[in-house]
Amino acid sequence: MRPVTRNGWPLDENGEQKQFTNSNYKGFFKDLLDNFGFYCSYCEKPDNLDVEHVIPKTVPAGVALAVDWNNLLLGCPTCNRDYKKNKNQSRANYIWPDEVDSFRFYDYLSTGGLKINSTLSQADKDKAQSTIDLCGLAPKPKLKASESKDFLWLQRSQVWSIAEDYKSKYIMGTETAQSISDMAITIGFWSVWITVFDGVDEVINVISDRFNGTRTDYCTAP
Repeated sequence: MRPVTRNGWPLDENGEQKQFTNSNYKGFFKDLLDNFGFYCSYCEKPDNLDVEHVIPKTVPAGVALAVDWNNLLLGCPTCNRDYKKNKNQSRANYIWPDEVDSFRFYDYLSTGGLKINSTLSQADKDKAQSTIDLCGLAPKPKLKASESKDFLWLQRSQVWSIAEDYKSKYIMGTETAQSISDMAITIGFWSVWITVFDGVDEVINVISDRFNGTRTDYCTAP
């Protein structure tokens, strides 16, 4: 899960904080795109994105946060509508990409699988698992077309193969960090690219620079 930095509350043409009614919270959509890019905050795929309430607007703690910039992320329909819904009552006991280095909690595999980092404390392992369950980040492979929402594992494995191919070409000198980043931002899945290019700092920096809002731990200053 790509760790991100949230910009300050967006301002209107008068320099005031943008304000929307509870029924018009989607007015923040463009600002969220500018901040985080067109990727799901959880599974990381580029998709038709929802303005996603971290604390759901339908639970008691989320009612007052329905149009709070600091409670909004972008989520794909699968993570947001099929899985997360309004199941979490707060931010507690989950991993959120705008709060912590969410990448360190998970290991991404060439098979497209996702597993919890074995070096974590038990408390962090529990949070990581709760987040997997909440957002459907590690669905079991399904083969029926009608169950295509569970093909996240296949999408990750395909991106892994592409990233490995680009890495080989980079080592041979036939691809540059810039051309690799062009592909990465097109097909998404930042965590897969960062895993495949582990130790190749030039590529990691350029890729992370190109994904809007990535934490500065992973990219050079713009």
